[in-house]
Amino acid sequence: MNKKQPTSRIAVVACVFSVVAVGVVGALEPDEIRGHFENSAAWWSFVVAVATLVVTAAIPVLLYHLTSASARAAVALQEQQKDLLSRQGQILAAQRADQLVLQAKSLTGEADLAEVLAEAEKLESAVSRLRVQESYWSNPAVPVAGWGRHRLNSGLAVRVSALNLAPKLEGKPTSQGLDELETLAKAAALQNMRVTEPITQWMMRRFRDGRGAGDTRIRDLLRDAGDDELFSSLLGAIDDMGLPPVARVHVVAGVSDAYLDRIGYYPRGERPTTELASPDLSRQLLAGMASLLHRRRLNGLAGWDGDEFTISPDGAAVVVAASCAAASYTDEHLAMRCVQNISQMGFPSRSMGLYDLDLNYARRKFREHQEKLFAAYPF
Repeated sequence: MNKKQPTSRIAVVACVFSVVAVGVVGALEPDEIRGHFENSAAWWSFVVAVATLVVTAAIPVLLYHLTSASARAAVALQEQQKDLLSRQGQILAAQRADQLVLQAKSLTGEADLAEVLAEAEKLESAVSRLRVQESYWSNPAVPVAGWGRHRLNSGLAVRVSALNLAPKLEGKPTSQGLDELETLAKAAALQNMRVTEPITQWMMRRFRDGRGAGDTRIRDLLRDAGDDELFSSLLGAIDDMGLPPVARVHVVAGVSDAYLDRIGYYPRGERPTTELASPDLSRQLLAGMASLLHRRRLNGLAGWDGDEFTISPDGAAVVVAASCAAASYTDEHLAMRCVQNISQMGFPSRSMGLYDLDLNYARRKFREHQEKLFAAYPF
């Protein structure tokens, strides 16, 4: 803006105002006023003096208004410059966030990824920081939430880790995968979240490609993960006839053993626990077993052949009977479905060693909880 412009405006306005004032006063020339002056020259001197006084009084007013307008224009210009700089800053910040998102998802080095996270904390936008963190936890090179040195248990970390289990655990031994699943389930429990479905899906994929977990590893996962929904989820998953028999043997045995551990049944000398199974868990287990037995998914289980089993099929049949018997108090109808079909698992007449203790426990519990049913369907 031209700084001389307000001054020029004032001069022009003052000149115009002076001419108008002189003309108006001169045109009036009332006789009673003019009579006090000796001649016309004196009269006109008086007129000019009056006009000068008027203009002199008007100049500060005009100067104030013109100066205020100039100040407002300057403020408006400053605001426009601020808006422009702000938009430029937002564009640069968005570009930086996009760059960090890509790096968080593609880098593999631990130090590099730690630097990316540190840079993300400097971003002003909370949404941008979350985008980078989400990309970080989706990176296959980053272990699941709670694992190893990555002991970050935020809800975002748990959710994104669960959604990306397959790439994160690809190529890792099943035992390590189960360890990571256990820590993920614990991290989820701290956030009042559940990761039951992705854990179940991963375990079933491993069974399909011949790398399924053994019964004791399944038992340990269920015992330590703190997610009771896994019991019924795994039992429901093995109802899929596309899975190999080893999946059914290991899952029903692992689930049964974990449940027996929970209620404090340790006939084989294992370390007891003070935790008891809730009625809800007991009923869920009974419902899952009743469905498998009623649909003939475990017929002849005790006689199944296979070298890949980590527990003998007859031992698996016995612990299934024991867990069903222990939970049979929760629902008479489900207990009937179980006891009707348990005998069809084909228990051998020979001694099964320590598993004889479990079979006797199953018979005792069925008599205790469902005496009439067991009398009608003994095994």
